[in-house]
Amino acid sequence: MATKTIELRKVVTKLLKEVNKQVYYESATDKAIYPYIVYNFDTVNLNNYPRDDIFLTIDVWDQGETSTTVEALADNIEDALNMGNKPSDKVLPTFYLEDRRSISDEDETIRRRQLKFTIQNYYIGGR
Repeated sequence: MATKTIELRKVVTKLLKEVNKQVYYESATDKAIYPYIVYNFDTVNLNNYPRDDIFLTIDVWDQGETSTTVEALADNIEDALNMGNKPSDKVLPTFYLEDRRSISDEDETIRRRQLKFTIQNYYIGGR
């Protein structure tokens, strides 16, 4: 049975795969090939019934000499999601960019950008 979180994951995965084919929820596999995207839902605020406010964190990973690829992917994610209403037949999410930052890694060839969005999500048929 599909739940509201599974339905939202389907929407987010579809949108991110339009930016980059390799998209993972929570963690990448050992066989992930750069560049790839990992996302998760950090916190859920349920104070706005019948709306959930979900905090989405997206990490863009690449390996190389420059940060060109991660910057381009992060820009494309912003363009695809920010202030966008992306309804499906089960959920009605609207995305708002809250933060974007560069994350350093011990391996100097790893390039990473992190984007944080608030998703205001309504559900068709209520809870």
